[in-house]
Amino acid sequence: MWDVRSVRPADPVMVAAATEAPMVVTVENGVVGGGAGSELTDRIVERAGVRHAPPVLRLGVPAAYLPHGSPDRILAELGLDGAGIAAATRKALTDER
Repeated sequence: MWDVRSVRPADPVMVAAATEAPMVVTVENGVVGGGAGSELTDRIVERAGVRHAPPVLRLGVPAAYLPHGSPDRILAELGLDGAGIAAATRKALTDER
């Protein structure tokens, strides 16, 4: 597990490790499109090549209107709490088989 504090430039050690993983999951509490997961996916593909890069599950906030509420409630509704992240990861692993 990596706690990414800076995406640009991406940590080359982290990218190298990610290219060897069977699957990569990125989670961010910001907009997923064009976010950290997108940047890291690009770096992984650059290093490993499209055919050899592991699948990447990018989780984050959609670029859509979100009703107001507590951050915990909003993240839970988006599946970005612990239970939601675990469920999405299990589903992605099952779908890969």
